Amino acid sequence: MSDCLVFAEEELCIVNKEDRWKLFIVDDDKDIHEITKIALKDLKFKNKAISFESAFSAEEAISKLKNNSQFAIVLLDIGMETSDAGLDVANFIRQQQQDRLTRIIIRTGQPGNISEKEILNNYDINGYQSKIDPNLDHFYTSIHTAISQYHQISELANVNNIL
Repeated sequence: MSDCLVFAEEELCIVNKEDRWKLFIVDDDKDIHEITKIALKDLKFKNKAISFESAFSAEEAISKLKNNSQFAIVLLDIGMETSDAGLDVANFIRQQQQDRLTRIIIRTGQPGNISEKEILNNYDINGYQSKIDPNLDHFYTSIHTAISQYHQISELANVNNIL
């Protein structure tokens, strides 16, 4: 049975947000949020689309993470209120929430004072991308891969009752 209604050649589908992969965009640049949504609007994995949540500062991100259910992916800028504010968000997810499931992908325009290697190793980061990379296919592939990883890890955790 479909959750779609048809009105004179127009189809309105009711989509349950729980039937979507939740992606959290944390960046102080509003344009990055819009570009990300446009680039990923057609992405589907296992017949589920993406829903987007936004935060424009590390403080706002942490507040939303405290009150929100599981995200499949967090796209995280490092430099927001401070040059390393995004790392506070990554630390909150991994250390305070003890969330090893969510895939964290750093997207930054300027890497700041900490090397990419150090960030990947010290903050359990799952990907690192430059915002100025014009290759949208590469970005799409990275997100698709991260959702696939999230799905596989979730399935394994559910089977083994470890979440």
